[in-house]
Amino acid sequence: MFMLKKLRKLAYGIVIVHVLLHLSCKVPVKKECQNADILYNDTNNVTAADSLEIFPLVLSFYSRGSGIDYVAYKAILMTINEHNAINRTRLVFNTASWGREGEKDLCFPRQNTINFDSFVSQVRSTLDSNKNVHVLINHPCNNLK
Repeated sequence: MFMLKKLRKLAYGIVIVHVLLHLSCKVPVKKECQNADILYNDTNNVTAADSLEIFPLVLSFYSRGSGIDYVAYKAILMTINEHNAINRTRLVFNTASWGREGEKDLCFPRQNTINFDSFVSQVRSTLDSNKNVHVLINHPCNNLK
């Protein structure tokens, strides 16, 4: 009788954990920066041939088990918006999502020329102490599909 009660509790616990895990995977993800004033190229518009191209700036947001640093991601999007407003330009970049936890690369092509060096130095100062973002200069965007 005692063993049967323990088995029932264990079965109930397994069912509850299963239901909670199932529900947590169905929660819609809140889209960030929906009204951002940036020129954005979706990953679907990028071909495999573009991955051979060398990009002057690649920002690689990666995860160590708990998702990317969204605070740093938002800070970079705000930096892009500020650069666009100050210089009256539009920075173009491709986004390549490559991981299960939101990992992504922001790849800035060579067509970004207006004060791009000052933008790169501003990005480096913004991400100077961040260990979850790689700032890569003259690097291919390896994660484009």
